[in-house]
Amino acid sequence: MNTVTLVIAITGLGLSALSIGWQAASFFLSGPRVRVHLQEGLRGLGGVVLASPSVYTEEGGAALERLGFGEPILAVIVVNRGRLPATVGNWSIRFGNGAAYQNPGDPRNPALPYRLEPFTSDSWYAPLDHLQQLQAVFTDQSDAAAVVHGEVDLGSRETVASKDSLIVRVEGVRMPKPQLSTRVLRGLRR
Repeated sequence: MNTVTLVIAITGLGLSALSIGWQAASFFLSGPRVRVHLQEGLRGLGGVVLASPSVYTEEGGAALERLGFGEPILAVIVVNRGRLPATVGNWSIRFGNGAAYQNPGDPRNPALPYRLEPFTSDSWYAPLDHLQQLQAVFTDQSDAAAVVHGEVDLGSRETVASKDSLIVRVEGVRMPKPQLSTRVLRGLRR
């Protein structure tokens, strides 16, 4: 009889631990889950083309220019992968030195505050020439100060930044050099 009681008790303990784990996972996954991405592109009257200008041939770039895609931009793309809506209260492009560019008055961007429904995304665009002019007046002209990330402030007072980054300079935009993790560096030394 004791063996049967022990098996029932262990089974009950296992099921209760499983139930608590499932409830914790459901709690953390049920709210908004916002991700931010930063991309380079071109904007025109007909919309936006998101890709670095370096991916186009010379003829392709000229064709896009003829179609009206002549304004280089950086796009802050916000994705809500959660089950509840999120409110975007503000967006910015933050430099490595702490300076932030905001352009809430651009009528071509969605008005703020913006309600981002579950499983949807939207984008805000900053003219690249504004960012380059801002970077040119910094006292620190290092790559670390010129690195930019997209950032959004949510109605929950949470700030989410993009993992993607670019280096913005007057001469142009480029990707930062990939950083090797300390784990990879340790493996290379062996």
